[in-house]
Amino acid sequence: MLLRASTDYGLRTLLYLAERGCVCSSKEISEKAGIPRDYLIQLAQQERQAGLIESRSGKNGGYIIAKPPAEITLLEVLNAINGDENSAARTRRDTPENAPALSNLFHVMDMVLSSYDAYLGSITLDMLMKCARDSVNAGHYLAECLNAASQQLIHPARTSA
Repeated sequence: MLLRASTDYGLRTLLYLAERGCVCSSKEISEKAGIPRDYLIQLAQQERQAGLIESRSGKNGGYIIAKPPAEITLLEVLNAINGDENSAARTRRDTPENAPALSNLFHVMDMVLSSYDAYLGSITLDMLMKCARDSVNAGHYLAECLNAASQQLIHPARTSA
């Protein structure tokens, strides 16, 4: 799966702000995270509307992360930048009564998309930053998230910690 430039830049912005933990100017973010400044300002507006960042005006203004990195999921970031098109919350498809196999296929696809959402919803910015710091164990760490998300398919009533 390839990330759109907007998703990549939006994620870079949030990770940079999470790592810094303070107000950063759009110029600083643009230069340090390699994001075109005009594009950054557009994406920051979407992230601000989603409650992921806050903007501060004035001489020392800029952007700051709105909540702890452990509370921002990858799914939230994707939905903030791309809308709900990433979400498995899709409209139910009507299938003809004489096509039960097609209906079953749609049900299976809904399960796959729900597991995709569960996995992305279980990965936080904090986890991504930890993986970046400990790249040796990153695969193991992310696999644990995938395992927990897959358990939601088997036991949908359970919630992950």
